[in-house]
Amino acid sequence: MNTFRKLSRNAHGSATLEFALTIPLFLLLLTAIAQFAMGFLASAGLRNGVEAAARYAQIYPVPSDDKIENVVTSNVYGLNLSQLSGPSITHGTANGVNYVDVNASYAVPIDILFVPTFKFNINYTRRAYQYQ
Repeated sequence: MNTFRKLSRNAHGSATLEFALTIPLFLLLLTAIAQFAMGFLASAGLRNGVEAAARYAQIYPVPSDDKIENVVTSNVYGLNLSQLSGPSITHGTANGVNYVDVNASYAVPIDILFVPTFKFNINYTRRAYQYQ
């Protein structure tokens, strides 16, 4: 019992123990913030590519679907193109005006402390009217 009382009064090493208890939580929080930022980067990159393709689809003469898809893949940033689904191009008519819907999705991988866990999908669609 005397040994326990001596150790409980001794403050040597308490900072090391506190550091050892809090550093895993701090690293987990830091990793979560970085993953959240990567999700925002992926969203902005996907949005940039789809919006550039929608602007390109409005020019005259009307470009082909392959050219519109190439604009999407060439204007995305911060993305791994192997995780990019699409883009898909859909044509239609609304109130007598032709339009093109440009759609793409991206699977954002989530890694917790460098261990891949799951992916969540980001979808973005943009409609461009084609006046002729």
